[in-house]
Amino acid sequence: MAVMDEVYESLPEAARGDANTYTTGRLGNTSVVIVHLPGMGKLNAANSAIRLKSAFPHVGLCLMVGVCGGAPYNARTKCDIVLGDVIISTGLKQVDFGRQYANGFLPKDDPEENFGRPVERLRSFLRMLSETDHYYHRMADATNGTLHALLLSATGQSLKHPGVNRDYLYESTYQHRCRSEKACGTCDPSNGTVCQYALDASCDQLGCEPGYRVARRRLREGCPTPPVVHFGRIACSDGVMKSARDRDRLVERYDVIGFEMEAAGAWDIFPTVVVKGVCDYADSHKNKLWQGYGAAVAASCMKALLAQWASQTGLVS
Repeated sequence: MAVMDEVYESLPEAARGDANTYTTGRLGNTSVVIVHLPGMGKLNAANSAIRLKSAFPHVGLCLMVGVCGGAPYNARTKCDIVLGDVIISTGLKQVDFGRQYANGFLPKDDPEENFGRPVERLRSFLRMLSETDHYYHRMADATNGTLHALLLSATGQSLKHPGVNRDYLYESTYQHRCRSEKACGTCDPSNGTVCQYALDASCDQLGCEPGYRVARRRLREGCPTPPVVHFGRIACSDGVMKSARDRDRLVERYDVIGFEMEAAGAWDIFPTVVVKGVCDYADSHKNKLWQGYGAAVAASCMKALLAQWASQTGLVS
């Protein structure tokens, strides 16, 4: 809502009787409707999307905006992904749909039982943005401009960049747990058991050792860099990814660059694009420090993407 150019104060009659909560308004010359989801997960998103389609039958594009866990590296562009970057979906892979066997979980990879590609017009548009320097840089510049204005606003005071020195990526085998055997008899590195205190505590509180952090080229200067927009496939499930080993396994197997929980609910109902700010590395060291800034970056990028889409399609609603 903080990046909208105008907020409307009325709703159509059809939208007043359903269980969704909406905000309508304008971004540029495009009329938009925000659906305030009741909670996380694809079931909440699916129920809300179905009601949205009934109340607003002319919606032509769904943008799933928020925060997500990110892979540390984008193999396609050979670029580090750091906290505060943006991931835009070119496809979706559901990673919690399959069969549970005694020796582990086996996802189903049958094409007919997974999500199809975005519609042709949307695929063409996303390729234009990701593979054409002119349009990519136009979107990136617009994102940075909107983000700068947002962070200077009253709303933006609580969404500041936490600082490069708070961007920690640890080695995949280094677990977030209590470090002192005297302080905790539950945390066991041999089998991965972690106590509740460790699950809720920060890396600073637990004393996670700086020597196990991975050096990132983009962070060497010590100053915040403009967010980079990454395009790629996103993994979706109903569970929060907090395992670096499982993250790396899924990244290698499915070529995904992000992990989120809602897009699957809207994917088959609307043409859908996921626009999410990276707020953690989908590992056991995950915390909420970067969520505000990540959401601000995602909202700013969403506005830039929608402006490009409107200019290409003539979309006004």
